Amino acid sequence: MILSGTQSRPGNLVPLALTAVYLIWGSTYYAVHLTLESFPPFLQGGVRFTLAGLLMVLITLIQGKAMPSRKQLFNAFIASIFLVVIGHMLLVYAQQWATSSMTALAAATIPFWSTLWGLTRRQKPTRNDLLGLAVGFAGIVLLNLEKPMAATPAGLICLFVAPVVWAYGSIWLKGKDTPETFTLNSYMMLFAGLQNFAISLLLGEHMLKTPTLQTWGALGFLIVFGSMIAYTASAYLIQNTRPAVATSFAYVNPVIALLLGGLLAGENLPLKGWIAVGMIIGAVVLVVLKPLRKSASS
Repeated sequence: MILSGTQSRPGNLVPLALTAVYLIWGSTYYAVHLTLESFPPFLQGGVRFTLAGLLMVLITLIQGKAMPSRKQLFNAFIASIFLVVIGHMLLVYAQQWATSSMTALAAATIPFWSTLWGLTRRQKPTRNDLLGLAVGFAGIVLLNLEKPMAATPAGLICLFVAPVVWAYGSIWLKGKDTPETFTLNSYMMLFAGLQNFAISLLLGEHMLKTPTLQTWGALGFLIVFGSMIAYTASAYLIQNTRPAVATSFAYVNPVIALLLGGLLAGENLPLKGWIAVGMIIGAVVLVVLKPLRKSASS
């Protein structure tokens, strides 16, 4: 899936992009867990995003796409800091000191922060947006209510900063001078990977143990699906939809991860969990239904 031509065909790929970020990022939780058994966080990010960026840049060269201007490269670099190095990697890094339920709750605040940052750009949320945000967050809380919620001070700082910065980055990127979406994501991934390698070096990270075949498979999944496809879809949504829509993945991803865990591990979801899932699905429908109708009629 290559989401190109963002400026020329706004909106008509929204359903496909939403499906990609919902399903792919929802299924990356387990893959990330597997890779972190062998790779420390920023070293993993360096390998993952650098390889994804190099592959994507190679594809753009083969396709004969125009080289981005200096300004476009600079904007891709700044976006990589907001959306990947801080917005994503801090959440991964925080998992050393925070429970998964705390991480899920932190990620669920992204739509709130995105909506607040959007007000600074006169992007006023609809009534459905506000209702969906409230119901969706309540659903995430209910889903994690009986799970342990704990974090060290360092973990809490990371969990607070990451969603705020991701949300700001999603608002900052919209309307900026960038190449078409696939090329934009190519350089975002490459820049993010190099920054992760630099941070890993500064922190003195080293391999935890020899990666298994399963670990390499998980890393490959993160490179191709989690980075090349899902981040491209996310960049498209940021540039073509409202903040509440572009960040609605924060509600859906934990549900997808939970359902996949149930299928793979045979875990049964209690009634309270199914109620929470229903609330989250209802919230996403409230937020997303309008733009989907618009794109279907365009």
